[in-house]
This record gives sequence, structure tokens and C-alpha cells, in this order.
Amino acid sequence: MTMKNNYIEKLSGRFRNHQHSIADKIHERTKHFSVRKKKIILILFCALFSTVSAYTIFDTLTKKFPNGDFNINRISIPHNIGRNFQQPFGNIDSGTFNRVEHFRFYLDSLKTANASSFESIINIRPNLIDSILAFEKIYQSQLKK
Repeated sequence: MTMKNNYIEKLSGRFRNHQHSIADKIHERTKHFSVRKKKIILILFCALFSTVSAYTIFDTLTKKFPNGDFNINRISIPHNIGRNFQQPFGNIDSGTFNRVEHFRFYLDSLKTANASSFESIINIRPNLIDSILAFEKIYQSQLKK
């Protein structure tokens, strides 16, 4: 916990130092301005950003939508999210299953024969083994029915 606090304190210290350096640069550029000139710049700055803010609010409130309302599009959720694999989504034929099993045996042999190639495949497709196991589970549950 103290290591995290030290990091936060160090980061906030750097941020504070950066703020001070920016403030010093602005002070150096504006120290020769008169009080009247500083007030005019402040008024122009406030007027500019007030105008931009007012325009943004006005544009948002008067924007015309095709239906007169906001369009809210429904998010489609894939059919396998939040469900278990007890009900297969399609029939898996034995030819497809045999191809997947052959690939699984290839991966197993690759793990022992060429570990670097196996690791590169798993790094590219991290959930590959889990998908194969889920596929086998679906196929086995299909055979029970």
C-alpha cells in the first residue's frame, strides 16, 4: 500500500512541478502587461469560451432527429454468451469432429516436439485449447441425445 502511495505522491509532485513551470512561462510572457490589458484579455477569453459553450448547448438542444427522438439501437448479444453448452447450436458431424481431434493431437505433439511453435500458436490464439475442449463437450452431449 505504501508503494502505491509513494508512486501517487511522486506522480502528483511531477504534475505540480509541470504546472509551476507552465505558470512561470505564462508569467514571464505577461509580466509587462498593464492591469487594464490583463482585464481585457480575461474578458475576451471568457466571452470566447462562453460563446462556444452557448453555441454547443444551443446546437444540441435544437438538433433535429429523423423520428423526433433520439435513436437508440439495440445491442445484439451473441447467442452463446451467458449460456452453457448443454444445448448445441448445430449438429457436429463425425468428419468435423475427427478433423478437430486430429488438430488437437497435432497440438499435443507440437507441445513436446517444438515448444516454441506451440507457444507462438497459443500466444496468437490464447483460448484455442478451451475452444477445442468446449467443442468436444458439445459433440459428446450431442451423442448422448
